Amino acid sequence: MRTVSWHVQQLYGEYKGENVLTLTMGGKPVSGAEGQNGLFASAVKDGDKVYVKVANTLDEPCAIVPAEASFTGEGKTLEANVPALSFTIFILEK
Repeated sequence: MRTVSWHVQQLYGEYKGENVLTLTMGGKPVSGAEGQNGLFASAVKDGDKVYVKVANTLDEPCAIVPAEASFTGEGKTLEANVPALSFTIFILEK
């Protein structure tokens, strides 16, 4: 059985990027700090694409499997609601 940890590792490998970018929430790195609601995140750049990976803590590691969805936006700030107990990758393109 493939667990959520397995899926997350596969997705990190698939969207590894070339350059690590700074990613903050409230002026602090997104590392599960107080006031960040259990969020952990990183961002990388690969050519014209930026991959923002957001993980939320979870108690049932077999309850989540990969699914795709699209979103649109513009500007330099991304605001999104990330579902609780999830792992999300935003793929941003110019």
